[in-house]
Amino acid sequence: MSHKCEIPLEDDSAELILEKGRLRIDLPINAEMIYGEYDRLEGPLYVGYAILQVKNSFTFLKVVYKKDRIMDVWYTCLKGYEVVESMISL
Repeated sequence: MSHKCEIPLEDDSAELILEKGRLRIDLPINAEMIYGEYDRLEGPLYVGYAILQVKNSFTFLKVVYKKDRIMDVWYTCLKGYEVVESMISL
C-alpha cells in the first residue's frame, strides 16, 4: 500500500509517494530535482528534503513521515521576487 501527496509547482504538480517505507518524488516532464535527501531518521520520524526547479521557479520541500504514512509537508516556492510558503498536514 502507498501513501501519496501532491505538491503544486509552476505549471503542474509533483507527487510525493511513500511506498514500502521508502519516499520518492514523481516529477512532471518540465521539472528537475537539484537536490534530494530521503530516509533521514530524526527521532521517531523520517525526514526528506528536496529542491526542485521548474523553468525559473524553485521549490524547497521538507517532508516528515513514518514508514507507513506522510505526516507533514512544508514547501516554499520562489518565483522571481514572489515567495509562496505553505504547509500540508495529512
